[in-house]
Amino acid sequence: MEAKFSEIFEKIKNILESSAPKKSEICGLTGASFALLLSWFHHKDKQIIYIAQNEEKAKSFYEDILFFKEYFFNQNREKDLKVHYFPPRDTDIYEEFSPDQEIASQRIECLLEMIKGKGIFITVPSSLQLFLMPKEYLEDKFREIDTGDLIDRDELIHYLISTGYKRRDFVEQRGEFSVRGGIIDFFSGNYEYPVRIELFGDEVASIREFDQFTQKSLRKILTASILPVREVVYDEKYYMLKEKFLSKFPELIETNYAKKILRLIEEGEYFQGIENYLPLFYSSKSSLFDYFSEDALIILDDKKSILKTIDENYKNYEIAREENIRRGIPSLELDELALNKEAVNEKLLNFDEINLSPIPSDENSIKVDIKHTDFLHIDELKRTDRFYSVAKEIKKYRDEGFAVFISAASKARGERLIKMFMDYNLSIGFLKERKFDILQFDYKSPQPPLILIGFLSEGFISEDLRLVFVTEKDIFGTKREIYRKKTVTPVKSASTFESLKEGDYVVHTEYGIGIFKGIQSMITEGRQIDFLLIEYSGGEKLYVPIDNFHLVQKYIGVKGTKPVIDRLGGTGWIKRKERVQKAIDSIAKELVELYALRQMSKGFAFSPDDNWLREFESKFEYEETPHQAKAIEEVKRDMESPVPMDRLICGDVGYGKTEVAMRAAFKAVLDGKQVAVLVPTTILAHQHFKTFQERFSGFPIRIEMFSRFVSKKYQKKIIDDLEEGKIDIVIGTHALVINRLRFRDLGLLIIDEEHRFGVKHKEKLKNIKKDVDVLTLTATPIPRTLQFSLMGIRDISIIETPPEDRLPIKTFVSAFNKNIIRKGILNEKERGGQIYFVHNRVQSIEAMKNFLEKLVPEIKIGVAHGQMKTSELERIMIDFINKKFDLLLSTTIIESGIDIPSVNTIIINRADKLGLAQLYQLRGRVGRSRTQSYAYILVPHDKAMTKDAIKRLRVIEETTDLGSGFKVAMHDLEIRGGGNILGEAQSGQIAAIGYDLYCKLIRETIAQMKGEEARRVECKIELKTDASIPTSFIADSMKRVSAYRRISEIEDFNELDELKKEFIDKYGPLPPSFEKLFLIAALRIKGREMFIDSIAEDSEGIIFNFSKQFKPSENLLNKILSCEKYKVRFRNENSLLLKADDLGKDKTEIALSFIEYLN
Repeated sequence: MEAKFSEIFEKIKNILESSAPKKSEICGLTGASFALLLSWFHHKDKQIIYIAQNEEKAKSFYEDILFFKEYFFNQNREKDLKVHYFPPRDTDIYEEFSPDQEIASQRIECLLEMIKGKGIFITVPSSLQLFLMPKEYLEDKFREIDTGDLIDRDELIHYLISTGYKRRDFVEQRGEFSVRGGIIDFFSGNYEYPVRIELFGDEVASIREFDQFTQKSLRKILTASILPVREVVYDEKYYMLKEKFLSKFPELIETNYAKKILRLIEEGEYFQGIENYLPLFYSSKSSLFDYFSEDALIILDDKKSILKTIDENYKNYEIAREENIRRGIPSLELDELALNKEAVNEKLLNFDEINLSPIPSDENSIKVDIKHTDFLHIDELKRTDRFYSVAKEIKKYRDEGFAVFISAASKARGERLIKMFMDYNLSIGFLKERKFDILQFDYKSPQPPLILIGFLSEGFISEDLRLVFVTEKDIFGTKREIYRKKTVTPVKSASTFESLKEGDYVVHTEYGIGIFKGIQSMITEGRQIDFLLIEYSGGEKLYVPIDNFHLVQKYIGVKGTKPVIDRLGGTGWIKRKERVQKAIDSIAKELVELYALRQMSKGFAFSPDDNWLREFESKFEYEETPHQAKAIEEVKRDMESPVPMDRLICGDVGYGKTEVAMRAAFKAVLDGKQVAVLVPTTILAHQHFKTFQERFSGFPIRIEMFSRFVSKKYQKKIIDDLEEGKIDIVIGTHALVINRLRFRDLGLLIIDEEHRFGVKHKEKLKNIKKDVDVLTLTATPIPRTLQFSLMGIRDISIIETPPEDRLPIKTFVSAFNKNIIRKGILNEKERGGQIYFVHNRVQSIEAMKNFLEKLVPEIKIGVAHGQMKTSELERIMIDFINKKFDLLLSTTIIESGIDIPSVNTIIINRADKLGLAQLYQLRGRVGRSRTQSYAYILVPHDKAMTKDAIKRLRVIEETTDLGSGFKVAMHDLEIRGGGNILGEAQSGQIAAIGYDLYCKLIRETIAQMKGEEARRVECKIELKTDASIPTSFIADSMKRVSAYRRISEIEDFNELDELKKEFIDKYGPLPPSFEKLFLIAALRIKGREMFIDSIAEDSEGIIFNFSKQFKPSENLLNKILSCEKYKVRFRNENSLLLKADDLGKDKTEIALSFIEYLN
């Protein structure tokens, strides 16, 4: 039965308003047309369940609904239409893994919304099959806390533990909570940010959301709601778990696996794969159907296909169960965990149903005539011809009275489209009204096409509604990845003090390198004071008081070097510091002179942006991150200046440095200049060549690669063509800087990882750099201390904002398991990706290859290890990049390798033998693109692991890229970054005195050479006052050390005020002795400003010892001599005594009050 699109609206409306279950079938709804229809007529009191064929289609439909909800309205529709995505578990039943915490939280939040009733819920077939926690359990465990409520702190802690939350020092990820006095933090799945509850006694004084990265409060909220964070939780009310387990698996109870599970159950510990025993935890179980409203409408995206998927899932579950039983793993009957096809079909009978079928199943099927926008896909044409054709088609529909809407991912991309179509005489604009009635649109006269900001999966054309929806995919021929905008925090390394532990090497600025022996409290003149204890050569001990903590840093040298322990009172430390200072003076002088020389040089000023460059930029299929956009603008500004550019772009792999470089290259070529891209390895040359070719496709620009993989004959042709100007961009290794390679008109040199080139090649580069614009790229981060030091002598652009849609790597730790290996490999192959398999023993790598070939005969395997010849290794890597095989079996040589976006699964064998930093870096080889990536960390079955190995594996499993563990790991990279920019020769200097002190000396030396403020005095406070952090307030000794250090490092009052607010925010009201620390810090800051070396006290009063830099004005001297409020006298020309007759008042307050009087 044929029907117009507009007639379907009435059909849906009838179903929504009917009381009896109705079954309908609709065919021909293409693109996002059904999302428009559903968002249009959704009734406020109706629950709609949409079952997509797979996860990708479910996410697309979710985005489409949100898109149409944002722009179009209907008076009969609920204005605040709720749309929810219920994600499938990212693990299958019978696997030894639990679902990702983020996904588990999202699922539970969605289930609660289902219980409430109304809204549109989108999911996939497997969600209909797998059993869930009982509906009544979730209703019972949902909890709300209001400001002003009276609650029992200990009971709330017990509740959080019983609903699956893990206790941590600080909350960083969903499912965590922490307690510090009257402060309780938790991160529930129904919040974008974690929540902080502050108690005053038993009363809830305030509730705030806070940033998990900075731990600072963001905003106050009146109510906090708390949900379970796991689908399986330990709760004595619902189970007799151990007894159930024993009765279910009596024959397996002596197996190691069963014993391990029983032990974890007895300890109340969550374990991987705990969801496989869900029915044992509860007295009943629910399927997703039990959460639906009785009058819910279920829409199936091709029912036949969905039931087929459900049947295939069930068969796969059966196979997985059989394999588990064979391996002696306790496994419940399948019907206790999942529904089969027949059971699902039977449950569907109880609900209203619409089947969206690709073809009619009978004469009652409704056929709708909706057209695809495929006519806009003209990829075979040249780029300029394609845009002309797209513009022509849009004009045609506009002139015929159609309303044409174009989706753009952001305002910036929309503005680019406007400029681009202007070149083809097509005027388009933004939709000014955020909501309007599509049926009331004026179709009588041609309307200009309108841009709508948002994500739309596919365009479509409705003849009867006179509607055309066009997507960026229709225009550019490439599909943008779907992601929701979220707050992205730049990754920063943690303070090294936060990771300090007893036995670590430390550096005292005045006494040298020693061993940290902990924090020690001593009673001195009736006051308890905390000291850092440092042990030096010969067992000598140094007690560092809290106000001098800023003089101590954790020693970080060069990897593989062990420092020399100094002797207290010896001359070795002084001599080493002097030697390092000389080396720093030399390098700082060279940097300053090079910058000054370049500023006086005359270079080529490139033209401002034109339509060609705008068109090239519009082809970039992702949204620029803020830092990336800033770097692009800085590069353009440099290029348009007559002063030769010398800019460093620093950012992690995948953060968008190459896009910055390609835009610079395009800009240079437009002005007739040639571009050379210099890389350290043949593999990188090959990879950049491919990237440039793909990005520049459709534009008349010739790109060539010059490396040893290019034949001698073709190398000669490249040399000749470069000299004649026939090549626009050449990419190559150090071979590019040989004497026989000449350019007709080189305008831009792009250097990737310059620090990896040899000394001779660097000398050649210096000669080339003199006259052309230079852009240097590096992936190793530069520490912030050096960034600030180098300002004004080196142009640096830092890209530290990760792409908004980058997904955290899903990490699984498991015993070596053939099923897991096979499934992980095949899952990646099925989605068109590749796999790293790390086996760190060259001797047995061929045996592992044989094992994998038998286990997964469907894939091709390549082998790479450090004992191969360089040329052979390069060939293997290039073949892997070119996808000549699916899996690369290698040793840890890939740890610092190249970025291959198609590799999104890594399997690491014998991970127990690797260090934490190594595991981080290996895992970081994947997850560089916008595709979900997976890391499988494998350990042996029966071998006992050390406690340290278990701890490392737990950290790598639980910590996301942006977690605290990653921040600490970043520090090692920052050290390398500092060495790279300053030169390899500095490694010895860093090892001699430690990294932090080295950076401090660099900063001070460069500042002095630039004529900035000379080194400040350090004001020592030696007053007898009770200033300390009670152990009852911050129990962890190293957190107290970190707090002391942060306070002692403060340099201005704004920072001091912010830090005080942070501590109050995190810990609650400060005790008096902690408050006194901030008073001392304020006194130190004021003392520095007044050039006071120290403030001490004796029996007469308070003594102010001024430095030689102190030059008092006549006015200040008069103030001191005529002071009536205080009794003051000069002890000598650099010392002042303040008599303190009022002994009842704190000396710190008196001293601060006096300095403020002098100011």
